[in-house]
Amino acid sequence: MEPSEIEAIIMGGSVVDERYKPDQFTITGYLNKNLKKNGYKTKIINAGIEAQSTVGIIYNFDNWFTKLKEFYPKTILYYIGINDLQLPEIITANTIGQGHVLNPEKLEVFFDNIKSRSFLYDSIRIFKFKYLPRKNFVKYDGNVDPNLKENFNFISYESAINKYDIKALKSKYDKKINNYLSRVDTLFEKAKKLNSNPIFITNIGSNGHSEQLYIFNYSLIKHCEKKKYNCIDLAKKVKGKYTYWRGEAHTTKEGSELIANLITEDLLKFIKK
Repeated sequence: MEPSEIEAIIMGGSVVDERYKPDQFTITGYLNKNLKKNGYKTKIINAGIEAQSTVGIIYNFDNWFTKLKEFYPKTILYYIGINDLQLPEIITANTIGQGHVLNPEKLEVFFDNIKSRSFLYDSIRIFKFKYLPRKNFVKYDGNVDPNLKENFNFISYESAINKYDIKALKSKYDKKINNYLSRVDTLFEKAKKLNSNPIFITNIGSNGHSEQLYIFNYSLIKHCEKKKYNCIDLAKKVKGKYTYWRGEAHTTKEGSELIANLITEDLLKFIKK
């Protein structure tokens, strides 16, 4: 697919990337299935990169998207929150969460270029994976980590409301929240420069509404209301069930389908057929 043909993308960290899952079992795969079922021709392209926070997504716009010819997606979904919790108050060039956009290893880049540009290599690879036995090949089974089931403790949205003092949390994480919302504004402006419709989505992990994630999601929703941004409060809708996650943040097939279904409920209001 050429960049000019891309109508919608979803961005985020490994919770969006889901590179170790068959596409049809990813959040993006289920979203596309839902759109098609509802009569939409739009196909969402997965632009997630492992470890990326809003810092990394901004980096994408400045260093990657500008190089794509005629790249003007109509819709950009930002599935954000969890990776930003780990960011320091002061952002530097080496800040974690930027993701591996450009490979720093020149030798790896050289061989990656050969592999990605060689028709012969690609043909051999396809033949090998389709017809030849693969020793030690790991097939995705969708199993839940047994330790997760044993230690599962999901803080529901309803529990969080009674558990946390909003005013106290806003004071405790004041600078980090302001920095986060400033990056949200930057992402909104970056999308608008591409004539795209930005949609922000809160996310949630297997431990539910931890105090920092809760106040980040709360602040994002209030900020969207104030700025009149399109926003989907997914985290508020998710009911805790250990079978939804493979670990702390990454979802199972069942979890990805649930999240896609919950996003779709609001997404259809924001995009045109």
